[in-house]
Amino acid sequence: MFENMKIGVRFGLGFGLVVIVLVVITALSLTRISHQDQRLNFIVDDRYSKMAMVMEIDNEINVIAISLRNMMLTDSRDDMFKQEEIILEARKKIEGNIEKLQQKAIVLPKGKELLQHVLDNRIKYIEGTKILVTLIEEGKKDESRTYLTHVLRPILSDYHASLSTFGKFYVDLMDVTVQEAVDNYNSTRNMMLELTLLAIVLALAAGLVFWITRSATKPLNLDLNISNRLDDGDLTTRAEVTSKDEIGQLLAAMQNMVGKLSQLVTEVRSASDNLSRTSDEISAIRQEVYEQATKEVTESGESVRQTVTAMKQTAKKISMTNDIVHQTNVLALNAAIEAARVDEHGKGVATAAEVHKLAERSLAATQAISELASSSEQMAKKSCKQLGEIEPSINKTTDLI
Repeated sequence: MFENMKIGVRFGLGFGLVVIVLVVITALSLTRISHQDQRLNFIVDDRYSKMAMVMEIDNEINVIAISLRNMMLTDSRDDMFKQEEIILEARKKIEGNIEKLQQKAIVLPKGKELLQHVLDNRIKYIEGTKILVTLIEEGKKDESRTYLTHVLRPILSDYHASLSTFGKFYVDLMDVTVQEAVDNYNSTRNMMLELTLLAIVLALAAGLVFWITRSATKPLNLDLNISNRLDDGDLTTRAEVTSKDEIGQLLAAMQNMVGKLSQLVTEVRSASDNLSRTSDEISAIRQEVYEQATKEVTESGESVRQTVTAMKQTAKKISMTNDIVHQTNVLALNAAIEAARVDEHGKGVATAAEVHKLAERSLAATQAISELASSSEQMAKKSCKQLGEIEPSINKTTDLI
């Protein structure tokens, strides 16, 4: 599948892989950031808020302690009522924070145990403060001082101690949570740096491979384009060779091949033109030879016809000669018969004269036959000569065809 895949598609897949890596980095980063955000929210909403409540409770306890001392030191009833209102207000704030702490779902056994100590000491402190306020309101200053010093102060000290222990427990938990958050941050940062570095390396590698392959595929595409144009019969294509590597050498070789093919086509076209001209010349020669052969054949035919005519005349003369010879023979026979029967000199002479005339006619006919035979012989020789001249012409015409 991959061997038939185009290079551009392969690069697309490579860059897609880089994009996927970046998406994974982003997703992991968002997950870690979300986890980090949850950690920070947990620190703020749980650990820090509980510490803040503990600190606020401790402050309100101090407010109550100060208000109790102010009630012991003042002689004004109005000031006493005012301090008592401050104490009541502080108790409400403490109670509200206690309820918040309980609503925060203290799930750790140690936390529940420490919170319970705080609540127990708080109850003791509230009961002690009520007793002290009653002594102050009754004007029993000495007894109130003695109670404050020897009874309420140790209760307050235990209250502070349990509250401090509870607060320290959550300070330690917050430190652990903060350290976990720091570790998570460092881990996230390192992971993001590593993945980002990996993505950068992959991107650089992909870019380098793209550049290298591009530098290789660009001339290859040019070679392919030249090959396609050559396949279409276009020999005018040209390419600029800008490198001396193997691909550049291949491109130069293809360029030389195109030049040689173009030269070869030019030579073939020239040869074709020459062949066309030669063909025209051969056609003209063939036409000339044909006409000459036709002429010679016509003359030969005429000679043959003349020969035939002469032969016919010869045949007539020969027929005449045969008649004369026949008559001569008849006369000679008759003369011999007459010479045998009649011996008169005069008749013998007349018969001899007639024979002599027949002989002359035979001689004339014989000469005419000789002349006709000679003329026929010359005509026959001429026909043979003309026919001999026609044969090479016909052979030449056959070779040209």
